[in-house]
Amino acid sequence: MKPSEFSGTFTRRAALAGAVPSAAALTLGVGRLRGGEAVASAAQRGSVLGAVDVKDFGAVGNGTHDDGPAFQRALDAAQGGPGTVLVPPGTYAINQQLNASAPIRIVGVGGWSSTTLVFASSLTTGIAFGQPSTAVVYPGPAMQLADLGIRYGGSGAAVELNETQLRSPFQDTLISGCRFYLDGAGTGILTVNQRDPIITGCQFLGSNAHTAVGIALSDSDNTKIEDNVFYNLLYGVYGQRAANRQFDAGCLFTGNSMYGFTDALHFEGWELVQAIGNIVDGATNNCFYLLDCYHSLIADNYLGVNGTSQGVLMETSNPYGRGFTGQITFRGNYINHYAGASGEAAIAVYGGQASIPEDQILIDGNIINSYPNIGIHLRNAQNVMIKGNTFTAAASGSTTVLDDTPGHNYILDNIVDGAIDAPGDFQQNNFPRAPYPT
Repeated sequence: MKPSEFSGTFTRRAALAGAVPSAAALTLGVGRLRGGEAVASAAQRGSVLGAVDVKDFGAVGNGTHDDGPAFQRALDAAQGGPGTVLVPPGTYAINQQLNASAPIRIVGVGGWSSTTLVFASSLTTGIAFGQPSTAVVYPGPAMQLADLGIRYGGSGAAVELNETQLRSPFQDTLISGCRFYLDGAGTGILTVNQRDPIITGCQFLGSNAHTAVGIALSDSDNTKIEDNVFYNLLYGVYGQRAANRQFDAGCLFTGNSMYGFTDALHFEGWELVQAIGNIVDGATNNCFYLLDCYHSLIADNYLGVNGTSQGVLMETSNPYGRGFTGQITFRGNYINHYAGASGEAAIAVYGGQASIPEDQILIDGNIINSYPNIGIHLRNAQNVMIKGNTFTAAASGSTTVLDDTPGHNYILDNIVDGAIDAPGDFQQNNFPRAPYPT
């Protein structure tokens, strides 16, 4: 179809018959424009078609030309009209921070395999998304990023979603189908003061082992992170308490695949962390680390520990006046501690001191395989129930459960492969593993 043949109007019957060309085909067929008048014409046409094309604003996509100004012009035009920016296949070098305000949607036409944005490593932020400061109603204007490759070698964030100006942010931010190449110590996605962000179907790939962060969350509630791949990172997901909040609340982490990191999930001061059904392998430190967290669930995960530290560490440090943290369920997980007898406990529950204990922890129905010297280690922990677990030690002489401050915990109905050193704790129906048949 020639551009002159497009009237912009189609019947419903024609649409169902497949006669409607895609937005990508329409924008890619209008020709490339230069100059202020041409850019204005592209913006007007974008309002008609429902999207603007970065190449209509001067982007080249050859990997060397600075396409930053063209991208910003396209973003500005979309924000004032159609709200969608299309990025055709190509490699786009971007040497300036891009700023986008909601509502906005940026889509790679060719997907991450053929459409890549390469941000200069000198940039603190690649793309900064924000909301108008008056957007305090529900639902607020949405922000979407889809089907792009994003390469960043700096120490900041490739994508930042920051709504610190808003008293009550409400929106459904969606980042889907993107591949983040992190060549330095930076972060793929940083969310600040966000509500209900969804990050799904993405890859976060670090080039240097244990330096970059896949996703960082600060003061962000009800985050959903599902079906992503994390590889070769310092932290897969890092959730840090915000200075103006007592607790950050709500992160559902499910169906993700992770390999090669220091901590896969690292949360500080969070409520309602739910990690369910993930494959987490290759930890040199902790698969999951929960510091001053409570009301949380870790269930049905595979956890593989390559290093000598704990597979799962729950501890208190500064629990914001609560006096304790805890109320955490650890259920139905499989832990493989490859470091064997040289490592720390497979699961550790540590209160900072007796006056700030870890409290109300349920460790139930897990398989703890090849655990090192200690299977489960308790210290300044109370109201911990260890129930229905199966333990297999890496070597003889191991301790299945060690309680340094015993007397307030419960150990029952486990299949054990070593001693239980917890005098004063309630113990019942703990049986040694049956020997292999001869």
